[in-house]
Amino acid sequence: MSLIHFIANNNQLSGLIPASIGSVQTLEVIRLDSNWLTGDVPQKLTELKSVNELHLSNNNLNWTYSRSLRNELTLLRGHEQ
Repeated sequence: MSLIHFIANNNQLSGLIPASIGSVQTLEVIRLDSNWLTGDVPQKLTELKSVNELHLSNNNLNWTYSRSLRNELTLLRGHEQ
């Protein structure tokens, strides 16, 4: 799969962020902010080396790996506590 921007903010999406998103190595921008997403933020996001924008704020996400994610991701914008 070749995808550069995944922009789905403000869409009333619900459920989990699929771990398979970590397999799309071409991603540079992920915008999933302002939805109804729940569950853990997938650890596989740390495998995305090309991501320079990650927007996950205004959801109900569980940051189980928050310290690890904050240290490993290139740029982390918006986070749930």
